[in-house]
Amino acid sequence: TNIFKETTLAQVAGCLHYSGASKSLEDFEEAIRLGVAEQWHGRS
Repeated sequence: TNIFKETTLAQVAGCLHYSGASKSLEDFEEAIRLGVAEQWHGRS
């Protein structure tokens, strides 16, 4: 069973607003790299 009421993208898209400079693919990749490194704490 689903505990959440069904919604459409139009109903929730307002929470996606972002104001600021656009992020490049390189920005995303660097953020992912840092996040993975942070989770692994130097483990391989």
